[in-house]
Amino acid sequence: PAHANMANLWMEQTVDGLTRAFQVKFVDWTDPSANVFHVCAEFDVEREHTTDTRRPDLVLFVNGIPFAVIECTGVLHHLRDPLAGWEILLSLLRPAGLMRVALYSATARRHVVAARTYLAQRGYPATASSMRRARQDLLALPDDHPARPVTRYADFFTLSECRDLLFHVQEHRFTLLQVEAMLAELGLEFLGFELGNPRVRAGRASFASPAEALSLAAWHAYEQAHPDCFQAMYQFWVRRRPDELAARPGRD
Repeated sequence: PAHANMANLWMEQTVDGLTRAFQVKFVDWTDPSANVFHVCAEFDVEREHTTDTRRPDLVLFVNGIPFAVIECTGVLHHLRDPLAGWEILLSLLRPAGLMRVALYSATARRHVVAARTYLAQRGYPATASSMRRARQDLLALPDDHPARPVTRYADFFTLSECRDLLFHVQEHRFTLLQVEAMLAELGLEFLGFELGNPRVRAGRASFASPAEALSLAAWHAYEQAHPDCFQAMYQFWVRRRPDELAARPGRD
């Protein structure tokens, strides 16, 4: 594949006047299990053509080689045009780089939508006093009201987080089929969900094969049966598809 050339090196050696070329493979692209993976948080990296450093949230090392990472959590779904914003981020991603993305689930946010609708219909402004009153009114709702579950969210109990939860001026929510369509349009390959959430781990364990676990259609079906699985957002990793790399060389 095209991306394999990014972690391979051709070398020449001359012995007794005879020159031979051989390839040193730093990454085994055919068998991922043959590589050593390591993730480091808050790792200082030196910028190109300068001694300045920057500190990404996470850097993934493959066999000791740092791969470029872009992390975009909780941002795209608040843009006017999430896909356009994603395209801009993609233009900054190196060819072999990885991108971590987090998006709101339309299914998991159904209670938030009900609460936002409830508050909007009653005209609560996004002021501190109004938000405190809104929280009390939501707590007073009957247990079977569709908005009532938001009172169990951690974000409900601080004003700054509650503002983002219930009063944000712009919020997009997605299904996994929509995410799949966006990845296809952007030329991205889905690499899997983060497994820190026990509900997501349970979903991953339910699939019969690794290939099925990489099917967003299969995950969509699973989410319909387990609607709170992605309450903490869809959090997943992507990279450019090999065919996209071959057709459109990326940045150095």
